[in-house]
Amino acid sequence: MRGDTNKEQLQKFMRALGRGARERSRIYFTGGTTALLYGWRESTVDVDLRFDPERDELFRLVSDLKDELDINIELASPPDFIPEVPGWQDRSIFITSKGKLDSRQGRTRARSGSKRCGFDV
Repeated sequence: MRGDTNKEQLQKFMRALGRGARERSRIYFTGGTTALLYGWRESTVDVDLRFDPERDELFRLVSDLKDELDINIELASPPDFIPEVPGWQDRSIFITSKGKLDSRQGRTRARSGSKRCGFDV
């Protein structure tokens, strides 16, 4: 198990993914990751994320970057545990763009619903 992830590591991760994205894509962050980005936490145990669309080059980058930056990655988001709310992607909150990768926050309503179901996302 790697150590906790701080904001600097997360920003390096986001920049590297943006440089590696060959086509327009979105990454959705949830859980402690969004709290870290907004400055509500100093660190998070893991980076919870989901790509849309899922692209092989991004998954390969994640594999390399988690070792290089010593961070834990969870390829998970609320729709992996609870039914998707139609249109959740369009209502997600924009965080930043790096290269061809737009970073967005997963929906708070879905996140709180998953916590009620016993998932820590």
